[in-house]
Amino acid sequence: MSTQKTKIAYVLKGFPRLSESFIANEVRILSQKQLQLGLFSILKGDDLAADNDLPPVHYLPRVSSLSRTTLVQWLRQNFSPFSRFQGYWLSRSPLRYLRTLGFALDCAVRYRHTSATWTKKTYFKEFLLATCIAQAIDEDGTYLHVHAHFCHGATTVAWMVSMLTGLPFSFTAHAKDIYQEKLNPGDLLQRKLSAASFAVTCTHANVDHLRDYTATPNKIHGIYHGLNTQTFVPPNVNTSGREDVDGKITRLLTVGRLVEKKGFTYLIEACRLLRDRGRSFHLDIVGENGDQDDIIAAAIREHDLQDCVSLKPPVPQAALLDYYQSAAVFVLPCVILDDGDRDGIPNVMAEAMACALPVVVSRISGIPELVENGVNGVLVPSRDAASLADAIDELICSPETRAALGAAARQRIEAVFDAESTHDRLRDLFDDVIASHAACA
Repeated sequence: MSTQKTKIAYVLKGFPRLSESFIANEVRILSQKQLQLGLFSILKGDDLAADNDLPPVHYLPRVSSLSRTTLVQWLRQNFSPFSRFQGYWLSRSPLRYLRTLGFALDCAVRYRHTSATWTKKTYFKEFLLATCIAQAIDEDGTYLHVHAHFCHGATTVAWMVSMLTGLPFSFTAHAKDIYQEKLNPGDLLQRKLSAASFAVTCTHANVDHLRDYTATPNKIHGIYHGLNTQTFVPPNVNTSGREDVDGKITRLLTVGRLVEKKGFTYLIEACRLLRDRGRSFHLDIVGENGDQDDIIAAAIREHDLQDCVSLKPPVPQAALLDYYQSAAVFVLPCVILDDGDRDGIPNVMAEAMACALPVVVSRISGIPELVENGVNGVLVPSRDAASLADAIDELICSPETRAALGAAARQRIEAVFDAESTHDRLRDLFDDVIASHAACA
């Protein structure tokens, strides 16, 4: 069916973001497939991720932190920009408004941290944000669906937008938003799955996990993020080389925020082992600052690895391609944290594979869905620096193995991770729910 005269509201926590380039890619491709998307972002995005090919973004009024303040104090500081939205919905549909406000109050009490805490304030903030988005949708008059990325805060907002407008909603779940209980306390995730028209997630491991939370498992669809296989391509050189001019230093690469779940501390330890074995290599760690900046920098200094390990600032995707095409091995030793936080299928890993880079990655989460050990990459146990060093060492010593794994990695990405194909499935889901809504209208 044609959806050129309908819109889908996308509710996002922050947009665009370097670490969430897969969302920008999804928006771009769906727009090219003649879906009109209205983007509503709670926070500003990253300047480095700005892209003129993306639709305009409606940024919501900024609010202050909820920490170290009472609800009354916070409302005094932040309510003013949202007052007109309350008046709009009280006059437009008072019953929907009061039901949605009651839902926010119920969540604030039901999902509070302890019985000694009166309420969890975040649900009042999300209610105010929802009234803003809902008014824009209602006044526009052409929206037929609401979709959120990440199944915690943004999806709670989208659910309340759905309550106010009467439109169906759906969401895409990713990684920590699924597994960290504090982000969806109690039965909140189950309730979201029950209320949503459908849910999408980016790995089959996530699908299996989420289906345990719902009586309607067919609502949950596994769709890989995908990437542009025409952008991420191998270099126009012999991919068994990719060494410095002197042909002796093998270039290693990793990409990601400097946070614990990326496992970079284990990679630093593996580099120490490789250096002590006399291997010649240089590792570039490219990524945004995180909670492990100081820890990683200190580990590099402690092991005296400054000459063979470099911390590089984040770069736009066009510049990231240069890193992929000049590296010989890509390494990402992800770990699962005690609170459940983890990566699903890291897009940077898939980008490296698309560039015919052999990858050395952890055997966790959805990663084995793309990487078959010894066929198109190397899987190692997580939190095991010695095994990591051994795998990298083997690839340093064997350009032929690197070339074979890299070629197979490219083939794997072309077969299952091309964004044009993966987003056709998402487009079909939107078409189905829009058609169903239109038939009932």
